Amino acid sequence: MRKKPPAILINSGRQKRAVLPLNYQLRSPFAPAGDQPEAIDKLVKGVEKREDNTHTKQTLLGVTGSGKTFTIANLLARTNRTCLVISHNKTLAAQLYSEFRS
Repeated sequence: MRKKPPAILINSGRQKRAVLPLNYQLRSPFAPAGDQPEAIDKLVKGVEKREDNTHTKQTLLGVTGSGKTFTIANLLARTNRTCLVISHNKTLAAQLYSEFRS
């Protein structure tokens, strides 16, 4: 049986709570291809720079079907962080939810 990682104590103002660290595991029959490996590396570096408050915003651009969701999934797996995904309509929100969930 897998051992759980130790909890981290979070102090959010008035209350303290323990949360388990994230452990994302990307499961996909595909590997990053084309420009994706470079984009993932640049995004990861941007997230690491943000920890030093030297880089605050990043934008991933691409046409429909270019693999933006897969690129972000790789970014989340490599940085082991949460992400807020905002969509402009319910159809796209449902599609993104099913892609990230599976």
